[in-house]
Amino acid sequence: MRRDKEKLRDIGFTRENLSYQIMIGVALGLVTSFALSGITTLVGQREFLFGASGSIGYIPSLSSFILNLLMTIATNAFVEEVIFRGYLFKKMLDIRESKWLAVVFTAILFGLMHLVNGIGILNIISTTVFGFIYGICRAKLKNSTVLSLTIAHRVHNVLNGAIIFGILDRVLVS
Repeated sequence: MRRDKEKLRDIGFTRENLSYQIMIGVALGLVTSFALSGITTLVGQREFLFGASGSIGYIPSLSSFILNLLMTIATNAFVEEVIFRGYLFKKMLDIRESKWLAVVFTAILFGLMHLVNGIGILNIISTTVFGFIYGICRAKLKNSTVLSLTIAHRVHNVLNGAIIFGILDRVLVS
């Protein structure tokens, strides 16, 4: 971006209609979290959770989950959205001028990027679908900016973690 003298606005950040951007982000995060978590529950979570290694490590407590949320709220979701639905999306549009090609290309790269985590194939498919949905929103929804997608991504990750690790049950039952 620095080399091309691009600003955050050029890759999809804007100050216009911030309240709509936030509402879209929260709503989209809720929808994708429950939809994609529902799919992994129906198919079975073993591969999603354990991946190739066969070990999940540990199930975090509510306090460590909240601490993790606070520490990562502006990092991984922000970085991934800036890279995939911001920078790479814009570069694909610059090269081919096709929103659909940009959506598909960034979704596939987003899914493949998660291979490095040593996770299962269901998670790779899930993250590709996730990237495709967010790419379509970026291309087609008014006020769906990199900021709204970052919020949606973070909401999705937090709720997905809470669902998978049963923390939501612990909070609601307590």
